[in-house]
Amino acid sequence: MVSDAKKLAFWINAYNVLAIKGIIDGLSPSSLLGRFSYFKSNDYEVGGQVISLHDLERDIIIINLILKFRLKQATHSVKEQAELRSKTNEEREDNI
Repeated sequence: MVSDAKKLAFWINAYNVLAIKGIIDGLSPSSLLGRFSYFKSNDYEVGGQVISLHDLERDIIIINLILKFRLKQATHSVKEQAELRSKTNEEREDNI
């Protein structure tokens, strides 16, 4: 089974390779509107999905990074709460 970190690395690498390919192929125009159009209108097959660079970034990479960050925050918060409970219990025992 492939870890979530490796899956995310795959999608980030795919995004970077396809963005560089577009530049090499001369498809990435210099105007802001042209770049937006390039990232939205060119579809690629990646990981069995047909997807634009815009959708790859927004729907897969950013969502996974947000979920990973939130999970890390939640895990950190749970650990902090457990430590606080432990300290509170120790303080109670010291006062008895």
